[in-house]
Amino acid sequence: MRHSRSRRVLRRADHVWFCCQRDFDAFSPRSASILPNVVAYSDITPESVATSEPIVLMVGSMWYRPNRDAAEAFLQWCWPEIRRLAPGARFRIVGEVSADQRQRWTSAPGVECPGFVDDLAAEYCQARVTVAPIRSGGGTQIKALESLSHGRAPVVTTFVAEGFAPHLKDGDALYVADEPAQQVRRVVEILKTPSKGEAVARRGQEVVRQTFSHRCFVETVATSLAPLVAALS
Repeated sequence: MRHSRSRRVLRRADHVWFCCQRDFDAFSPRSASILPNVVAYSDITPESVATSEPIVLMVGSMWYRPNRDAAEAFLQWCWPEIRRLAPGARFRIVGEVSADQRQRWTSAPGVECPGFVDDLAAEYCQARVTVAPIRSGGGTQIKALESLSHGRAPVVTTFVAEGFAPHLKDGDALYVADEPAQQVRRVVEILKTPSKGEAVARRGQEVVRQTFSHRCFVETVATSLAPLVAALS
C-alpha cells in the first residue's frame, strides 16, 4: 500500500532522486538518479584505533523502530557472547533513548546508553568497532558512512550494505555479518586485534571521501537538472 501511494506521487515528478540503488530498483521511475549521501569529513584516522578502548558503538535514534529492534536483537543474541569472549568490552548505544529503554538495556553488563551526545566524533574516536545490525527501514543507514568517515570499520547487515552498493563491499570497505554468530566473531576479532579493522576502515574512509562527498552530490544534481533546464529555456 505504501509503495502504491509512493508510485502515484512519483509519477507526477519530472525527475526523482533516490538515496540508494535498492530504492531506485523498487520504483524505477522513467527519469531518476541516485543522489549520494553526504557526511562530514573527519580528521580521525584509522590508525587511532590502536589506542582506542574496547568499545562497540551503535549510533542512532532509538525512537526509530528499526534502530530499536536492531539494538534489542544485538543485546539479546550477540552481546552476552561478546562479553564472554572479551570480558572488558563495553557496548555504547548513542542516540535518543527513552528512560525505560535506558534502564532495561543498561542492566546488562557493560552496556551504556548516554543518549544524545554533543560530540559524536569523540564517541567514534574512543570506540574500536561500530555495529549497524539494522534489518528494515527506508533509505540508507548513514551511520555506516559516518563510522568510516571517523576511521572505524562498521559491522553491518546485508540490508545496510545494500544501501551503499556497489561502492562499499564486504571485507574491502566494511564488514557484512547477518547471523548473530557471524556478528560476534567479527566484532570480537576487531576488539582483540584492532589492526583487523584498520585496513577496512582506511579503504572505507577513502571511498566515502571520493564518492559520498558534497562535490559528488552537487555534480549529480547538476547533471540531473540539465535536461530539465534545457527544456524550459
